[in-house]
Amino acid sequence: MALLTSLSVSAKSFAVVPSADSSMHTEGTGAVTVVFESGLGDTGKVWHSVQSSVANRCAKTVSYTRHGYGMGNSADGPRDAEHIVAELRLRLTESGASPPYVLVGHSLGGLYMQYFARRYPMDVRGLVLVDSMHWDQLNRVKAATPGVYRMTNVLTFLMGGTMRREFVGIPSTAAEIEVLPQASNVPTIVLSSTQPTTGETPAFRTLAARLQTEIAATYVARRHDFVLDSGHYIQRDQPQAVIIAARELAGCSTGQ
Repeated sequence: MALLTSLSVSAKSFAVVPSADSSMHTEGTGAVTVVFESGLGDTGKVWHSVQSSVANRCAKTVSYTRHGYGMGNSADGPRDAEHIVAELRLRLTESGASPPYVLVGHSLGGLYMQYFARRYPMDVRGLVLVDSMHWDQLNRVKAATPGVYRMTNVLTFLMGGTMRREFVGIPSTAAEIEVLPQASNVPTIVLSSTQPTTGETPAFRTLAARLQTEIAATYVARRHDFVLDSGHYIQRDQPQAVIIAARELAGCSTGQ
């Protein structure tokens, strides 16, 4: 379920893959590691439709489930970008997934990957933002479409747990991103949805498009594509758009 464009929520569980870290799924080999970061409430399984195609004769790929989702996967402390990215970097190191990284982030996961790219630009070869959240999105939505904001706040409150803690951590994440230098030297592709999600108003869609354009301008995007016939989950609706973008930044052929 998507509560806001670029703020996704899902209650689906992750299919456990046997490994040293059972919440990480790795495919492929190569000099570049493509890392997939999911949105609010989503697990690594959300990348099922794209990961194998990105890995194919191209790169090592890693999808994972953040702490707090799934069986035996607890999350302690703040759930903001600083802590989540630190956890991710440790897990990547422990799994042998070394830089350079192409970071692929969806929704709130896109916000975490923006922090990663700004904080550790020397480790980042490229950034793919899949209907990513904007760092000031909650404030802008609250001002322009307060009804949508209230609905989102209530739903995340009802769901509680890690999902709620990540939502509450968004202002801290935004502040952490804004104090860092812009990652204008990191090749970036911004993919934006074109189809409304249930409950979205025309005013919200207009705002969402404006926020996506601001993201692309901030990162001096190699390109910004409004992906036709795609809702918030572009990786499901139009997976080829995500596959091509990730392979391009990894330095691989975009043909399948």
